[in-house]
Amino acid sequence: MKQVKTNKHYPIVLFVLVIITLLSIITQPYSVFANPGWTLQIADPTTEAAFTSIALDSSNNPHIAYTSGGHRLWYTRWNGTSWDAPTVVDNTSGDIGWFTSIAIDSNDCPHISYYDHTNTSLKYAYYDGTWHTETVDNTGEVAVFGTSLALDNSDHPHISYMTCGALVDLKYARHDGATWNIETVDSADAVGFYSSLALDSNYYPHISYIDKTNSKLKYARWTGSAWDIQTLYDIDATNIEWMPYNKHTSIALDTSGYAHISYWKPSGLWYARYNGTTWSEEKVSGSGKYNRLALDSNNLPHISYQSGNELSLRYARFDGTGWAIETVDSSPEPLRHAGQFSAIALDSYGWPHISYQCYEGDLATGQYVLKYARYDGHLPPPPPLGVGGEVYPVNKIALVVPWITLTAIIAGGIGILLIRRKAYR
Repeated sequence: MKQVKTNKHYPIVLFVLVIITLLSIITQPYSVFANPGWTLQIADPTTEAAFTSIALDSSNNPHIAYTSGGHRLWYTRWNGTSWDAPTVVDNTSGDIGWFTSIAIDSNDCPHISYYDHTNTSLKYAYYDGTWHTETVDNTGEVAVFGTSLALDNSDHPHISYMTCGALVDLKYARHDGATWNIETVDSADAVGFYSSLALDSNYYPHISYIDKTNSKLKYARWTGSAWDIQTLYDIDATNIEWMPYNKHTSIALDTSGYAHISYWKPSGLWYARYNGTTWSEEKVSGSGKYNRLALDSNNLPHISYQSGNELSLRYARFDGTGWAIETVDSSPEPLRHAGQFSAIALDSYGWPHISYQCYEGDLATGQYVLKYARYDGHLPPPPPLGVGGEVYPVNKIALVVPWITLTAIIAGGIGILLIRRKAYR
C-alpha cells in the first residue's frame, strides 16, 4: 500500500501544545466566573481584605490600599509583571486601616488616608522610598464613616472626613507643605457621612456627603472665598452608621469642573450630575452598595458596585445614550460574596480597574481575599441597557474552553497516529 506522508514532528508539536494548554489551566489567574474581556486576579490571598481603594500610576499600574483581618493598613501594587508582596504600612498596635483612600503623586508614589479605629483619629501615610505615617486629626472621634484623599499639583494632600461625637460635622484637612490646616465645612445637623472629595483645576475641593438628620445627599465646594453648600436629593439615611458601611457617595469632576455623584438609596444605585445650571439625577440599577465613580476623557461615568441580591461585583457605564451594566465577578453559590468594598480607577485608555473583596474557597477553608479586575479592551463592551434591563450574565464558558481545547488537541493527535498506523499496514 502506498504510504501516506505525515510530518514526523507532529508528535512533538502535539506534546508541546498539550503542555502549554495544561500550564495555562493550572496557572491561569482569572476567575472562571468573569465576563469576556475582564481579567480577574487575586492581589493578596493571605489577608481578609476590606476597605479597599485603588489608584493608577503613570504606567497604568494599579496601587491598592486596604485593611486586613489583622487590623493593619496594607498596600500592594502591580509592578508590570506581578503583584508586589503586600506591605504593612502602619503596624501600630490596635485596629487601624479603615476607610482607606489612595492617590498617586507625580513621582508615582502612593499616599493614603485612613481611620485609626482604636484611637478614633484620622491618619495619613505616604511613601518616598520609605513609608511615613502621621496623625492628622485626633480631636474627639474623627474619620468615622469615610476618608477621601486627593493630591494637588504640589503633591500636597487634601482630605475630607467627619467628626462623630457631640458634634457630627463634615471636616476638611489640607497640607500646605509645612503643616495641616483643618476646618469645619458643614456643621448643620449630623452631616459628613461617607464623604468623597475631588479637586478642580484650581485645586479647590468639592465634596459629596450624606446628611443623616434630614436623609439628604449634600454637596459642598470651595469657591475661593467661602463654602457653597447645597442640599440635593432625598435618600434614606436610616441606620446609615451601622455596619457593613456600604452606603457610599462618590464624586468626580468633569473637564468643566462640574460635579458628578454616585450614591445609594434603598431603591438602588443613583447618579447625579450638574450641567452648569441645574442638577439632575437618574436611577442606574436596582442595587448599588459599595459604589465608586470615575469619569473618562469624554466626561462619561463608570461605576463599580455590589449587587444587593446576588452579592456580585458589577460595573456600569454610560455611553451617552444609556447605561450598560455587567457582572464582573461572582462567587459560586452558596457563598455569593464578591464586590464588597469596591473601588474604581480608569487608565489612560479609559478602561476600568477595580479593587474589591471577594470570598474564595469553600465554606470550611475559604476566606475573604483582595481581588482586582481589569477590562482588557480586546472585546467591545456591551451595549447600553435601559434601567431595569437584564444585566449581562456571568460567563462560565471560560471554565470549559481550555479543556475543550485540550480535548481537541488530544483527539487530533490520536487521529493522526491512527492514520499513520493504517498508512504503514
